[in-house]
Amino acid sequence: MTEVTVSSTKDKLADLRADLALLDARLSREMRRSQLRNSPPGEDGLDGLDGLCPSDSQIDTTLADYDTDTLTTPAESPPSDSEIALQEASLRSRRAVNLNGQAPARMDTLHRVLQLSEFDVGVLALCLAPELDRTYELLFACLQDDLGKRQPTVELALRVLTDTPEERIERRQSFGPAAPLRKYGLVQLATEPYCQACGSLARSLSLDPRILDYLLGFSTIDDQLRPFAEIWDGKQPWDNLVLPPETKGRLQEYPGHIRRLADLSQPVLLQLVGPAGCGKQTAARAICHSLGRKMLTIDCGELLSCSQDVTGLLHRAHREALILEAVLFFRNSHFLSGKEPRERTLAQGVEGLVAERLDVAIMGGGAPWLPSRTAQGIASLTVEIPPPGYPERKLLWQNSLLDCRASISDGELNLLVGKYRCSGRQIKEAVASAFSRARWRAPDSPVITFADLVESFRYTSSRGQGRQAGKLQSQRSWDDLVLPDDRKHQLLEICDCFRNMPLVYGQWGFDRDSSLGKGLNLLFVGSSGTGKTMAAELVASTLELELHRIDLSDIVSKYVGETEKNLEAMFLEAQDTNRILLFDEADALFGKRAEVRDSHDRYANIEVSYLLQKMEEYQGIAILTTNLRSNMDDAFLRRLHFVVEFPFPAEEQRLHIWRRVFPSQAPLHSDVDLAFMASQFRLAGGNIKNIAVAAAFLAAYDGNGIEMRHLMQATRREYQKMGKLLTEQDFGLYFEPAMA
Repeated sequence: MTEVTVSSTKDKLADLRADLALLDARLSREMRRSQLRNSPPGEDGLDGLDGLCPSDSQIDTTLADYDTDTLTTPAESPPSDSEIALQEASLRSRRAVNLNGQAPARMDTLHRVLQLSEFDVGVLALCLAPELDRTYELLFACLQDDLGKRQPTVELALRVLTDTPEERIERRQSFGPAAPLRKYGLVQLATEPYCQACGSLARSLSLDPRILDYLLGFSTIDDQLRPFAEIWDGKQPWDNLVLPPETKGRLQEYPGHIRRLADLSQPVLLQLVGPAGCGKQTAARAICHSLGRKMLTIDCGELLSCSQDVTGLLHRAHREALILEAVLFFRNSHFLSGKEPRERTLAQGVEGLVAERLDVAIMGGGAPWLPSRTAQGIASLTVEIPPPGYPERKLLWQNSLLDCRASISDGELNLLVGKYRCSGRQIKEAVASAFSRARWRAPDSPVITFADLVESFRYTSSRGQGRQAGKLQSQRSWDDLVLPDDRKHQLLEICDCFRNMPLVYGQWGFDRDSSLGKGLNLLFVGSSGTGKTMAAELVASTLELELHRIDLSDIVSKYVGETEKNLEAMFLEAQDTNRILLFDEADALFGKRAEVRDSHDRYANIEVSYLLQKMEEYQGIAILTTNLRSNMDDAFLRRLHFVVEFPFPAEEQRLHIWRRVFPSQAPLHSDVDLAFMASQFRLAGGNIKNIAVAAAFLAAYDGNGIEMRHLMQATRREYQKMGKLLTEQDFGLYFEPAMA
């Protein structure tokens, strides 16, 4: 976040000196008038009011102390009305133009952007003076004939800042709720506790804390906005904006359009729509930079989480944008389309600002917002910001690594681009994390390696795992997967396809002709235990990506529309974390769409269609497993990139599984006949693993190594679990051990 430049104390006071000098002149004149009114010739003070009303000697002492180093030096005698008029004319002239080409004083900026009158500016100076020098408190007490009244009141402001009774009456409306002083919350009106019955003239005046900080030159934004807002005043050239050329070209035209519409006094609403981290805020900064404006970002989600009144916070944000001459950028603007009462209040407030008070507003969210007053004079335009493609991601990686020493080859860079479908923000986070790892390893000369980036991205991607998915990890190797060679080669082709997507889709331009999207949708077909899940784990391990099994019980809901919401959230989270999604036994959800007989069938078909759409849009890898291909919808099969068949293992393959299922350190007895097990029992790999583990526990209970009898007993239990019975002939020579 870039903050406003802080000027020196001398510069701050120099900006305020002319306004304070005029205030001093008016106060000095009013002090002499008050002295004449309250002190008849030959008397010092008012009889019976000692201690409440100031005496002549107190007034003289106050005037003597009135010359301070921090403010102005008043004349020895009260200024005449003509001298005050000359000072007023000089101030008006200064506010009309910037002298010597310098930036305007902050009081002049308030006067211009908030359309304040000279009386309003005088009220601000009156409230500011005691914040600079407490001598003014005694002056105010003297003028109000009460040593307890040290803050200026409405009555004092009218008396000091006006010249005639008629003007005094007219200026009372400056303290009304629709006048700038109250409308923008510049001053606060308070009633003294001991004077609840007093009229509006007796209400004391004080500066709003944010306005005080602004006039004193402090660079902080409003404290009440700080939890959800930030100010940006940097540079964002178009050349540094990483977007597709056609999108960037369109955006570059908008500053000119905005200026022309502003000349016609027509409010402009520009909506930048796209997934998180696609560059919406960066694009908004480039537009503001072209307009020569700062940008005040308001996070709608964070604003809604604040406990304060939403409407009041919006008014403060509007005032902040005005005094900083910034464009309001509403981040996460999709919250404006929410149905909750607080979200509707926020949407109504934003709509009112755009329609009535702002010259230009920019919004960034995942979906466009449709204000109801679009037809009433708001020039609204929606621009879609796509997620970064392969060329943009490569450039983002290169830009993020520019300021770091990195040992990354072009091939490794291409692997990063292809493997991680990430935003610019995620890339920056990963590079920062990788640099920390490199600095920990070599503090004097940190060099980022490919392994640092992979590990950092794996860590950042694992944050925020949702409840709909369970992370799967495997220590298996490709040798552990028993499949025909052609099927293994097909799985390795899938890995190579994913790695080479940047080349084929990015550099060779095949993304323009791809109707299946830029991700990979895979279907693994085979009986239970044939290695489908293991294959998914090996693909994830080879590509160094996380594999997450989708829990369908958390996805599917009996309530209309909830399943789609859950799917949307799941795919968004997966896209941000570059996960491989595994829909195990997916035919339960992706089965053939039913013939529509009632409303339930219609909504079920809508859910399937929505899922097909999200699968097609997903840019990562989605793997579905099923026992029977015939259970799958034909429309879905057409959207798949690969279908891999997992056949039931033959005897030779079963023997290979039996030999690999026992760890090398397992105490396997010499009487174990694995060839017999492979030929006699037609089992899938999952069942074989279950038998091996069960036999190991039986052996551990006996205190011996794993013997053939343990395998026979475990095999009998596995068949019982499957609901099948084995005969004496099935066990052959090992029937008696199996029955033991």
